[in-house]
Amino acid sequence: LVPLDMVLARDLLAALVFTASRARGACPRCAGIQPSLRRQLSLAAWIVLALTVCQMLAGTEVRTSIDAVAGHRPDLGRGEWIRLAGWVDPLHRIFSLTVLAAALWSFVLAWKWMPPLRRQASAILALVLAEFLLGISLAHFGLPPASQVLHLGVAACLAAAVFRLLLDLWPWPRPPVA
Repeated sequence: LVPLDMVLARDLLAALVFTASRARGACPRCAGIQPSLRRQLSLAAWIVLALTVCQMLAGTEVRTSIDAVAGHRPDLGRGEWIRLAGWVDPLHRIFSLTVLAAALWSFVLAWKWMPPLRRQASAILALVLAEFLLGISLAHFGLPPASQVLHLGVAACLAAAVFRLLLDLWPWPRPPVA
């Protein structure tokens, strides 16, 4: 099961991003984007967000499995724990490719059709690639503690960045002119 603190941290981060976004108001850069393109990028962003949340849940399960292995087999090296973590680790690794594919899709959409959102789409793709590289370092270099912290932190930044993109794409009503 996913620890409650992980769920609360994700929800608090989303509330912070939402509050900051609403305080800023509607995205002025997004005003000229055609509704059909806005819907396409919104769909891509929703898929990236859903896959990212699933990845966060799977990553939590990997961590739980590794903790269980470490508790039963403390004599093994840190690098061996991940090998004994079970089916959830290979699933987490393979599923990361779907997150990368969805992030690439949103990046291409923004780059080709929505120049005002290129920077956000580039940041999301960069965060996905950073997650990918940190995951590789965890798997192949014996779970270095710094990589664990960075992997979790970059995942939180990725979820926040995608949520921010979705909020920018949302067709907020314009406030009445006084």
